[in-house]
Amino acid sequence: MYYRRKSDILNTLSFNSTLGEIIRILYFIALDYCVLRSVDREKIICISKDQLIALLERGYSEKKVEEVFSLAEEKAFKSLNIEELGVELAKCEVLVISEESGEIMRFSEANVNIGPEYPSWWKIPLPLAILLKKKIVINEAANSMLISTPLLGIKLEALPLEQKEFYATIEENEKPHSVLFKHLDKRVYLIEDVTQDVETAGDIIWWASVGKAFASKMKSEGKIFAKEGEEGDFFETEEIISCDWDGKNIGKLCIGRKIEKPKVSKRTRKK
Repeated sequence: MYYRRKSDILNTLSFNSTLGEIIRILYFIALDYCVLRSVDREKIICISKDQLIALLERGYSEKKVEEVFSLAEEKAFKSLNIEELGVELAKCEVLVISEESGEIMRFSEANVNIGPEYPSWWKIPLPLAILLKKKIVINEAANSMLISTPLLGIKLEALPLEQKEFYATIEENEKPHSVLFKHLDKRVYLIEDVTQDVETAGDIIWWASVGKAFASKMKSEGKIFAKEGEEGDFFETEEIISCDWDGKNIGKLCIGRKIEKPKVSKRTRKK
């Protein structure tokens, strides 16, 4: 039960946790050090329980873990390193917190170079991207795409990462491309150049609006429309237009007028 509860607590940790919460957890799991691993910043910070207590005494208990990086830059405390702590600490366990979760690791493992967490299926022959806070990382399949270079320069802060699927516009040789991002796992997305599909959809919308405007104009002139073969008995065709799309004929449009129905004379009843 103890380990199950400890695991549950670690799963609740993230960069949104407060320093007060971190102190309580360090006491609960009986560890003296905490290592913050930020994939977005590509930076690692090690802070001791005593340093955290000192920050709490200065009124920082409600500060979030993410803000510790700013506190380190402001010299509010000095991040520790393995040389200062001694080689014997390398085998000790520490609390490790990343942007999304917490876990317990050996100090030597927690301080290795930080980078994106690649899934085991990263090398599949499909274009994949890992979206970090300041950059995008793509796999070999994505790197072979014609839009790979402008894709790496995309403005990540403008992307709606809270959505499971979204579009982004980039330029390759001054030509805009529409790229579809589909969320797969954590920070990993499947990417697809859907420029042709978007352009086709744009053409459909344009010609649909042209057709609607044309139909409104014809109706104002007293004209009616029908697909060839569906004119009906009281339709007088004045003009036939062949309708093509993507090189294929999809029918003919008949433009004409409505013929008045012949009046049926009523027979006079005999008394």
